[in-house]
Amino acid sequence: MGETYQRLPDAPGGTRKVPPMIFLYIIAIIVYIALIFITMGIANQKNRSVLGFGLLAVFVPLIALIIVLIINPGKPGAAIEDGPVE
Repeated sequence: MGETYQRLPDAPGGTRKVPPMIFLYIIAIIVYIALIFITMGIANQKNRSVLGFGLLAVFVPLIALIIVLIINPGKPGAAIEDGPVE
């Protein structure tokens, strides 16, 4: 009822309706996916769990990015070298 649409030329003699908010949704999805990949890349550089931070970033991308930026880099293979905790 109260929706406004932007008219864009579709073909000669015709027009199609595109809601103006769709472009914002597309940009938001691109930024969301980019934050997930950025978080996973930084986790990989710091020798942290890429899968773990990737899953965290799916649910809370900004918080996951802040956490991965704050933490110290881990040693490569630290979990294998240290053995079980006693």
